Amino acid sequence: MHKNFYRNLNKLNIDYFEKVRNSIQDPLGLEISNDVNWIRLNEKWNSSDFPVVLGGIGEPILFLHGFDSSFLEFRRIYPFLKRKFKLIIPDLLGFGFTPRIASNQYNPNKIIKNLSQFADYYEGIDCIFNIKIKKINAKEFDTLYKEKFNNIIVIDVRENEEFNKSSIRGSICIPLNNLEKKSYLEFIKQESTTKEVFTLCQVGKRSEKAAKILMKYKIPSKSIEGGIEKLIKYF
Repeated sequence: MHKNFYRNLNKLNIDYFEKVRNSIQDPLGLEISNDVNWIRLNEKWNSSDFPVVLGGIGEPILFLHGFDSSFLEFRRIYPFLKRKFKLIIPDLLGFGFTPRIASNQYNPNKIIKNLSQFADYYEGIDCIFNIKIKKINAKEFDTLYKEKFNNIIVIDVRENEEFNKSSIRGSICIPLNNLEKKSYLEFIKQESTTKEVFTLCQVGKRSEKAAKILMKYKIPSKSIEGGIEKLIKYF
């Protein structure tokens, strides 16, 4: 019941935001609201999702609003700056559309802690900080696979049904949606201390996402370009 209680609160928070967004008549307010993403931080914030505006292309800029305000404070300059910059605009903890739960005991220290974890969440993700994930093409991987089979680990992030149809010897199936589970992350992190980690999927898109996730948790890895469709001809 405890988990369901907080899950319902979280849903109410997001539903409230959607209700407000649907009532916005200011086109500038609507534009910035349409770029809101909801993220869940590692800290135990009662399993709450937090709103952050992500938009634009270029060097990243972090915006922080004043007290008793929200990301909407930047609606007038947002359309112009997003043409040249990547804009990152979170609502401060306890303000705007962030969750309001009494047990969080909102105060400046908690706000700073929340922002620090927000920064950790996005550390190393190329869509924010322009850091590119590492990749390896099928031919290069084939050579490495044959030379150093015992010193590599391949994480296949396709669904079990896809994996059962075609896979390479020694690969481990961990569907992308399960990759951030604690047990899997701990396993991969331990393996990465002695082996080189590679991510694999059907055509290379999910494996790139997987590499970004692992990078977020400071686990070095390489995505195999083209996925199993490119790789299978070498096996």
